[in-house]
Amino acid sequence: MTEPIARHLVKTYMEMRREGYVVDVLGQCVDYRLKAGEACTEIFEKFMAAVMLRFEKPVIFEPFAGHTGESRTQNLADDLGIKLISFDLSPSDARVKEADSTLEGPGELIGGVIFHPPYYGSSSMSGSNRDLSNQKDKVRYMEMLEESINVFSEFMSSGGLVAAICRDYRHLGERIRLDHWMLRLYNKYGYSLIDVWISTPDMVLILEKKR
Repeated sequence: MTEPIARHLVKTYMEMRREGYVVDVLGQCVDYRLKAGEACTEIFEKFMAAVMLRFEKPVIFEPFAGHTGESRTQNLADDLGIKLISFDLSPSDARVKEADSTLEGPGELIGGVIFHPPYYGSSSMSGSNRDLSNQKDKVRYMEMLEESINVFSEFMSSGGLVAAICRDYRHLGERIRLDHWMLRLYNKYGYSLIDVWISTPDMVLILEKKR
């Protein structure tokens, strides 16, 4: 889990990042709380539209829905007529299933995944010892990320897309390359990076299931 990422993956990532689509370039995405672990809703809207171009009636999986109130991703999916299966350990929206996405998958074929886990070193987001935000050991955190990817990949359609929201940041003086961690893990499970979106301070890796 701690081996360095392959150089060709880094090279591809950096090239795409330089030319990446900038989310919310007009600064209009203000209805989210960054410190609460939320992301700009334009990411989800753009991603769902991309999945809809590939699949006629797509099902999208959201393994880490969060519990900061009403689910905005579920609202967006309702507006677009998309089936969204959302999991969270302590859901605050009835449309989100109480489930551990490192142990349980969506249970049906999916065409896309919104992958926005709690970041390593973030504030605690629940009282559960299964919550990624409560993992103090970096290796165990990465193992749980992989467990989630492994579980939902069994249900992913060929050509399906993942929007992996991540960040390059510092925690207790250590540089945390969550973007590199995700690149390495998704490459292991047969996904290829096809685009990078920028939503400062986050990066969104758009990955396609190849096998």
